[in-house]
Amino acid sequence: LEDQRQTERALSDSERQFRDLVEQSVAGIYIVQHGVLAYVNPSYATILGYDSPHELIGRDPRSFIDIRDHAFVALLKERLTSGEPTAREYTLRLLRKDGTSIDVSAHDVSSSYRGQPAVIGLMLDISAQKHAEAEVNRYVAQLKSAFLQTVEVATTIAQMRDPYTANHAKRVAQMLVEFGRELGWDTQRIEGLRIGGFLHDIGTITIPAEIIVKPGRLNPVEMKLIRTHPSAGFDILKIVDFPWPVAQMTLQHHERLDGSGYPAGLRGDDIVPEARLLAVADVVEAMCSHRPYRPALGIEKALEEVESGRGTLYGEEAVDACLRVFRERGYALPPE
Repeated sequence: LEDQRQTERALSDSERQFRDLVEQSVAGIYIVQHGVLAYVNPSYATILGYDSPHELIGRDPRSFIDIRDHAFVALLKERLTSGEPTAREYTLRLLRKDGTSIDVSAHDVSSSYRGQPAVIGLMLDISAQKHAEAEVNRYVAQLKSAFLQTVEVATTIAQMRDPYTANHAKRVAQMLVEFGRELGWDTQRIEGLRIGGFLHDIGTITIPAEIIVKPGRLNPVEMKLIRTHPSAGFDILKIVDFPWPVAQMTLQHHERLDGSGYPAGLRGDDIVPEARLLAVADVVEAMCSHRPYRPALGIEKALEEVESGRGTLYGEEAVDACLRVFRERGYALPPE
């Protein structure tokens, strides 16, 4: 008999300790049974703006769900009645007593309470976290917008000196995006292609304007100056901590696989993949555009040029992507 009493006292002490733990928890703890709240701790009531847990006992927990999450009600009902033993985790918006909406994270599991099936769960108010995330996302979006506008301004400044190629960088950037998509590159890497396309000729601001817009053939000295623009662009961009190889794209977009390009005569895989794509896009756009010394040659001539240099001058993957984009997908360059 004494052993039984000791067991009962131990059980009672254990239950009291457990209830104290639950009652003092900062997380909202609840038990749903027969479709209504059979138990909630003080924190659950506080999260929903009620003075006492007693105000919530017997209420349908679905009645607190924000109208914007009503599509979730049917799923919640299924979870409450399925009897599945698996644990579940979800976030949703709930309405407080004063009608304001909060974001909560809930974790629950099908179990039993006082010998009857029930759902036992834990709930946390994550509104502040959600608000902070939204503010961070808004700030990042503003930074990205400002960055892209800065890139376009820099490109415009360089191109204002040459009315014949005013849209060159923009058209190259758009083409590179299509090439990247054709190759299945991820969104972030494609964004790098777009930025590199916009900035690849930034180094031309170091070259005298009369050479840039000269209508006739360049003499050897002028050509030597023109060929400095990749290195000049690299020197401008190398101090910027881009998450993409933008500076290398600028430096290498006139390199060729066989080493005949400039400024360093790089060969094969020494040229970064982004620069190999840029080299093809740059040639195609240039041949399709009017220049002071010649009229536009047309897209077919441009495609024939890169196709004839596939594997020798231009990267095979880059050329193949270009040909598929134009010939199979029917892509057309935007107007100059």
